[in-house]
Amino acid sequence: MEFFFNHPYLSVAWLVCLVAILITFVQDKLAGIEVIGNNMVAILLNSQKGVIVDLRSVQDFKSGHIQGAVHLLPTDIKTQNVGKIEQYKDRPVVLVNQDGLNLLELGKDLKKQGFTKVYILKDGVGGWLTDNLILVRK
Repeated sequence: MEFFFNHPYLSVAWLVCLVAILITFVQDKLAGIEVIGNNMVAILLNSQKGVIVDLRSVQDFKSGHIQGAVHLLPTDIKTQNVGKIEQYKDRPVVLVNQDGLNLLELGKDLKKQGFTKVYILKDGVGGWLTDNLILVRK
C-alpha cells in the first residue's frame, strides 16, 4: 500500500494494464476457439469429418503439409474468400501455420463468417514434425 500512495500515477497505470490484460484474456476465452494438440486433430478429422486449413505460404504448403489439408492464405479468410472450405461450416476446422501462433484473429474471422467449430493446432506444422508425424508433398 505504501508504494501505491507514494506513486499514484504508476500504480494507476499498472492497474489499467492489468485490467486490459484481463479483458483481453476473457474475450479470447469467450471467442470459443480452442487450441488443440496433434492427437486431437485425428479425432476431429475422423469422427466429425473436419478439415485442416493450412495458412502458410504456397511454397511452404507444396514443400510439405498435413495429409488432407486445404490451403488458404490468411488474406483469403480476411476477404471472406473461403469457398474451398464452405462445406465445413458445421464441422471442425483446424487452423494450421508454422508455429501455431497468431491464429486467434483468423479464427474469430471464421466464426463471424458462420463456422461453428474452429480450432488452432498447437505448435503448428513445427510441432507436427517434432512429434515425428508425416507431411505429404505435392
